[in-house]
Amino acid sequence: MAEQHITPELRQWIIDQAKAGRPPEEVLKSMMASGWDEDVALAALEETLSGFLKEHAQANGLPAPVP
Repeated sequence: MAEQHITPELRQWIIDQAKAGRPPEEVLKSMMASGWDEDVALAALEETLSGFLKEHAQANGLPAPVP
C-alpha cells in the first residue's frame, strides 16, 4: 500500500466535518471508505481535532483543552 500523507486539505476537511456536527466515528468511517488506513485516519483525526481545539481556545481566551 502506498504511504498516506495527512495534507492541509485533509485537515481542513476534518475540521469542516467537525464544525458541521459529524461525530468522529462517522468521519473515520468516511475516510476508511475512501481508502484510508484506519491507523492513519485515526492519527489524522486526533492530531487535527486536538490542534484545532487548542487554537480555538487560544484565539478565544479559553483554557487549553485537557488531553
